[in-house]
Order: sequence, then C-alpha cells, then structure tokens
Amino acid sequence: MLSPIRSTGFLFFSLALAASAQVSTTASTDIFVYAVYGLTGDPFPGVTVELLDTRGKSIARGRSTAEQPVVTLKGIMRGSYSLRLQHAEMRTITRPIELFRSEHWFTQSLIGEPPESAFTSPEERRVDTHLATLSGRVFGTPTSGNQPMWARVVGIHSTVAADSRIRNDGSFDFRIQPGWYVLLIMHGTQVCDMRQVHPFQLKEGLEIKLAPGTCR
Repeated sequence: MLSPIRSTGFLFFSLALAASAQVSTTASTDIFVYAVYGLTGDPFPGVTVELLDTRGKSIARGRSTAEQPVVTLKGIMRGSYSLRLQHAEMRTITRPIELFRSEHWFTQSLIGEPPESAFTSPEERRVDTHLATLSGRVFGTPTSGNQPMWARVVGIHSTVAADSRIRNDGSFDFRIQPGWYVLLIMHGTQVCDMRQVHPFQLKEGLEIKLAPGTCR
C-alpha cells in the first residue's frame, strides 16, 4: 500500500501527464495566407481564402483586400486540412496542409490558365512565344576537377523549376514563364552564385563573375 505522501506525488504526476497530453492535442495555431497574382508576385486583393477539414467542411474563411493582402485565420486546431483560394477570374486552388506549429505562413499564386509549359514537349517549349528567354554567361568557372557546371532557376511564386547546362564558354539559357526566380549557379553540388532574377526585366543577358576561389 502506498503511503499518503507517495500516493499524493503519484496523483500530481498523473495530473501533470494528463494536462500535458491535453495541451499537445488541443493546441491551436494561427494561419497567414498571402495570395499573389500569377508569377509576378503582386498582392492579389479579392481572393477568398477558406480552410476545410478532412471531410470538406469549412472551418474558417477570410478575404484579401488592397489594405490587408494577408488573410489571417486565428485559433485553428492543429491537424490535417485543405486550403482553398478562390477568385472569380482565376482557377480555384486547393492544397493539402499540415498544421503543427504555433503559426504557419503560406504564399500561394493564382493563375488564369495552367502554365504554358506544363503539358508541352521540350521541342514545343523552345518555340513557344508565351515563354521568356533567360540567358547569361558565367566568368571565372573552375578549370580543374571533373564536377560539371550547371544552372537552376526556381520560381519564387510558383513551383516552376528548370535546369540548364553551363557550356564551355560559360553561357547558359532557359525558356521559362515570366516571373520572379532564384537563379543558382552550381559546380557539382556546390552553390557558386545565387541571385533573384526576372527574365522580362533583363534587357541583356546576365554576366555573372565568380570571385577567385568561389568554386573549387
């Protein structure tokens, strides 16, 4: 038989465990949704943001405005949901999300039509007038080693990603949708240069000069 002191300590310990379990299963989170227009990344007013549970039931909703482009949904229970963004002139976007932290930020782009490059072959993309050309030349590339030089662009406001070979003369080029990208200049697995680019804002090709010793 437990002594009164031991039984009391056991009771307090049990209550603490129960309280801890209750907090972990009922903790809430705040959601911040930033709706942007196409691949330009401009704030998009008039977008209805809705949070749906696993049965498709609406849990919370809000609407972006010019004054408040970020929609805030507070006090949401943690778990699995779907985030739906709607605008009369755009395709409805629905994406699954997992809420597990005290707050979450989502940047979501809305476009009118599927990306031009989504269902076309590489040959068609080369002559597609709706795509933009991003070209450049890298100076100071390593002359030793067998690691290849290559480039990658990753969309900031989209899931677009593309790779290009950096030729022996340092040149590279992409045919991509207009919008903001992060351009990575790679030597094997090493990042030699990283910068933000927009193909329509470049009147001439990029010139990227690598400092001595940047890439080995």
